[in-house]
Amino acid sequence: MLAVSMNLMDFNEIIEAIRKNYNDKKASRGACVLKASFHQAKVDDELQKIPPAEPLSPA
Repeated sequence: MLAVSMNLMDFNEIIEAIRKNYNDKKASRGACVLKASFHQAKVDDELQKIPPAEPLSPA
């Protein structure tokens, strides 16, 4: 999993470097996978900040 502390500017620079250095479908697909993994790591990090719900009491 990617470190969530990586700032978005650095991440975008990495994606651009991948696209410039490897102008083919495989590299483009790899960049998409990397971007999706980074996004999922950010989502997971945000979800961990949400406190757990209180259990429902029986009515």
